[in-house]
Amino acid sequence: MILVILMQRPKQEGLGAAFGGGMTNQMFGAHTTNVLEKLTFKLAILFIVFCFARSILLAKQNQGITLISEQPIATEDAAIGTDEITEDQVENMVEEIKTKLNEEAQKQQKQAEEVLEEAKQDSADAIESAKSEVAK
Repeated sequence: MILVILMQRPKQEGLGAAFGGGMTNQMFGAHTTNVLEKLTFKLAILFIVFCFARSILLAKQNQGITLISEQPIATEDAAIGTDEITEDQVENMVEEIKTKLNEEAQKQQKQAEEVLEEAKQDSADAIESAKSEVAK
């Protein structure tokens, strides 16, 4: 379809002149403009019908597939139901979270201290080897 559109001779001799002027006349005859206009119109209609039919077929194929979850949305009534949480339970959960975070922070601090000790040892070794090289 793009080729047919580009081969048409516009009234201002735009892209049609780029094909050598009379080239389309030699290929398709003297009434090339009329033929190409009709062909372009038919191809455009065919393209639109094809796209429309394809969208209908894809919609039918994906009919059961949804992007939205089918789980019911929790309402305020359902949340208040039998699963009430007391303030003591909330405080206990907060304390558990604080404890876990504190333990993780202590682990990371210990790892950082080990890395620092290794770096100190490596730098001390490097200084000693540099001193022995200078002494030689």
